[in-house]
Amino acid sequence: MADLTDTLRDPRFVGAVARSFAQGRPTVVTVVLSCRGSMPREASAAMAYVGDGFIGTVGGGKVEAMVQERCLAAADGTGPADDLTWYTHAMTGMACGGDALVGIHRLVPADAVFLDRLLDALDAGAGHWLEAAWPEEGPAALAVRDGAPDVPGPASPGANETLWYPEARTYVEGPVAEPVVYVFGAGHVSAALVPALSAVGFTCEVADDRPALAVPERFPDARTVRCGDFVDVARGLPVGPRDYVVVMTHGHVADLDVLKAVMDRHPTYVGCIGSRSKRRLFDEELLSAGIPAPEVAALHLPIGDDIGAVTPAEIAVSVCAEMVRHRAGGPHHRS
Repeated sequence: MADLTDTLRDPRFVGAVARSFAQGRPTVVTVVLSCRGSMPREASAAMAYVGDGFIGTVGGGKVEAMVQERCLAAADGTGPADDLTWYTHAMTGMACGGDALVGIHRLVPADAVFLDRLLDALDAGAGHWLEAAWPEEGPAALAVRDGAPDVPGPASPGANETLWYPEARTYVEGPVAEPVVYVFGAGHVSAALVPALSAVGFTCEVADDRPALAVPERFPDARTVRCGDFVDVARGLPVGPRDYVVVMTHGHVADLDVLKAVMDRHPTYVGCIGSRSKRRLFDEELLSAGIPAPEVAALHLPIGDDIGAVTPAEIAVSVCAEMVRHRAGGPHHRS
């Protein structure tokens, strides 16, 4: 599952675009629609000019500089409000050697409906389709669909469940369920980990049974902070196969109880803080509890990359790195 940061699936990105547009600022949205070869970012990456600067990124380097120049021209009316261009290696001279198709669109009054629908869908967590068409003449058209758009012609496969239809000059992005990181434990390591995960595009929810620690003020980057019995909370959460579970409670017993409560729902990643001796003990306990051997083998315990981390901040870096690699499909990835 790729990072949804700075895409049209990112509520913070879309919210910033919507605020700029609502304030009457010239607002220009640009999206990578398709790629050939190696590029810094893949299809679905987005950037926007919001009146006083840019947010997001389409990959940096020469491509981004050229796209920004065209966005500024679209914003001040010195260039076309809509543009569809392949930024090829021959054009950019970038060493990576890839090509990117980028669509640019200056928002018009009709786009207010699109932004409202998109924000509502993101807030509800609904599975929705995105469609963006750049016709030969006239403005680009952006839409949120409840089902798959009916687009004629063959599609070029993209990334992250995206498709580009060259004949129809239309981009389609399929529903992507946002994975959640369920963090059990609100101690020092979790307090360092949640902002680190948030910074790289993970959505976190935190739970602890200590009222003094399970407070939103301690975790401003978390979507939800819950206080309650660990097992009761774990059993009540909609943990699914796209989700991540991080177990860092204040004791071995609670750690083991949480693992028993969530591992039978097959989250894509389960990690638990602890030592190798704790791992041996937990392997026996989890197998005895009926957790399948492959699930037990996939448990990340000790959690995090082995970088010699000691402090809470260092441990947070190691865990964040391991989870990013897992998300990207690196070694030890299981989906």
